[in-house]
Formats: sequence, C-alpha cells, structure tokens
Amino acid sequence: MKKGPSFSSPYASLTIRLMETRIYNLHMNRYVPWTVEPWHVRVSLRSAGVVLRSESIVLPETPIMGPDPSTNHKVFALNILVNGRDKANVLMRINLTHKNYKNDPPEEIPYYEKPIQALLPEQEQLVNQLVAAQQAQQALASP
Repeated sequence: MKKGPSFSSPYASLTIRLMETRIYNLHMNRYVPWTVEPWHVRVSLRSAGVVLRSESIVLPETPIMGPDPSTNHKVFALNILVNGRDKANVLMRINLTHKNYKNDPPEEIPYYEKPIQALLPEQEQLVNQLVAAQQAQQALASP
C-alpha cells in the first residue's frame, strides 16, 4: 500500500493547496525605490486574509527591485513554509501603485485579464506550471 506525502499537520496539505490556487497582489510604490522583502509579502498576504510570519517566507535568490515599469503586473514565485516544514509555491503579482490610487490612470485591459508573464526568466517554467495547475483546478471546479 502506497502512502502519500506526509505533512506536518492534518491541515497543512489543505493550506498549501489553497495558497497555490491563486495569484496574490503585491502593491509596490510607483515612485520610491524599493527591494521586495519578506515583510512586503507578509503585509500583502495579510490583506488577502493569509496571516503568517516573515520567517516563513522564502524569496527568490534574485533580488526584485523597482520601481521599474517593466515589472508592473508581472508574476514571480516564492515559497511559504507551512508549519516551518511544508513548502507551498505561491505566485505574487507586482502592481505598481500611487500613494493615492485614484491618481493612477485607468488601464484599457484590467491586469487580471492580461496574459501572465514571469518576472524572473529563471522562474518562467515554474510560473507557467503553477498557472496551468490553477487553470486545471478551476476547470474542474466549474460546472
């Protein structure tokens, strides 16, 4: 009898599956220089209802810096350690915003309807795999 992977808790697999089924927005300043740090991700995930510690966030080795208009709406992958042991691949989309978001010009096509592009070339295959898995899961869920 084959056993599946073992997780650190009964809910770890569900938590991982839920975190891997969407793309989270990472709002960054359009004008002030920045480098993505774990606390940026923690705050963005908290606004989406995901509460975790900064120590649980494993960023890509390549630093992500801005503001660079070419990074806007691009996606990168990072790892979240659930219970300090189980790894979830999470997608984050950079959205360059103004302090007063009402000053942002309207876009012709909303960012969530645009094709998904990987921010980091070394992550292109991983991002495409995760997006394909998300789309397959959504297709199964819809009637």
